Amino acid sequence: MDELNLGQVQIAERPTVITVFGVLDVVFGSMGLMSIPIRILAKALRHHTSEMTAEYKVWSLFLSVLTVGFAIWLVFLGIGLLNFRKWARRGSIVYASVRIIWFFMAWGINIIMVFLGWLNLSKGGWGLFFLGIAIGSIGLIYPVLLLIFMQTEKVKRAFTAVGG
Repeated sequence: MDELNLGQVQIAERPTVITVFGVLDVVFGSMGLMSIPIRILAKALRHHTSEMTAEYKVWSLFLSVLTVGFAIWLVFLGIGLLNFRKWARRGSIVYASVRIIWFFMAWGINIIMVFLGWLNLSKGGWGLFFLGIAIGSIGLIYPVLLLIFMQTEKVKRAFTAVGG
């Protein structure tokens, strides 16, 4: 059995889930950062399928900046989990909760913006709009799993043993 020596505390076995989510956090966060050129291209393509008002352009810019912030936060948490830092578990729970809440808020705001006329969609634009919602919904799976697994008894006990 592997032993993890963390200062004065020894844990009989490091939960695999901590390593798995640490690696996934770094990978997904890095992918989020690397998606910046794709976001720029998507904005250029969207120009042909919709007419964006100034309000929607501000919203879109805000989302892009927020996405970069979430990606950096996720990489930071992943490194913390891989180094078995107690703040990384708590931060992961906060991150997952914020992402879940943010998903529903952003989804609702986007729908409201369409109905307010801040984004006028053509035929092709509606398809892309709903495709974006569907793809975004798939992205909700990770924060839900992260939230669940960071609160399992095995993970709690492991972090409690190191003072977390």
